[in-house]
Amino acid sequence: MRNGVTRKLLWTEYVNECQLAGDEPLMYSQFCYYIQQDEEKRRATMHINRKPGERVEVDWAGDPAHFTDPATGEIVNAYVFVGVMPYSQYTYAEAFLDEKQAAWNTAHVHMFQFFGGVPKILVPDNTKTAVVHNKRWEDPQVNRSCYELAEHYGTAIIPARIRHPKDKPSAEGNVEYYGAAEPPVRWWQSHLSGLSEPPRFVVAC
Repeated sequence: MRNGVTRKLLWTEYVNECQLAGDEPLMYSQFCYYIQQDEEKRRATMHINRKPGERVEVDWAGDPAHFTDPATGEIVNAYVFVGVMPYSQYTYAEAFLDEKQAAWNTAHVHMFQFFGGVPKILVPDNTKTAVVHNKRWEDPQVNRSCYELAEHYGTAIIPARIRHPKDKPSAEGNVEYYGAAEPPVRWWQSHLSGLSEPPRFVVAC
């Protein structure tokens, strides 16, 4: 599915079409089942064994979320960082006002605090806040600030290969989810009187 297109959105459109045609639509769970069956037919996959807490896949959600500044009423972009443990699919997400280095590093610190530990391996996408270049997958050049963060916490950075989303499938799946319009998560509102910090939300799923 395209970035930002979720099964929930597809199902909603499908239900609307059924109602216009006078047909009885499938339940959401049934709809998802048939979508999954179709996806499995279209791609070959294999099971990859994961160890609990060994690695975390990290990325920025493709499209920004939005929140309203209560002081001005302005609609402000919020760029969502997502970190996922592949073994359990335990997820951390946090919104920032930009995708700059300080936000990337801060997100990792908060994520480690939330998980209660540091994984052996971080698997980022090829964002500039993590990787300078990745022309050769076996010898990528990691961003210096990101490298120093990893050294401080005693973890290793192994970037995903360019145009290989299956190198970090858990993060890719959650990026699509949180890049969509409405994240149904618990929100911790903070600094809502100004724009010093967007609302932070943490996900446990």
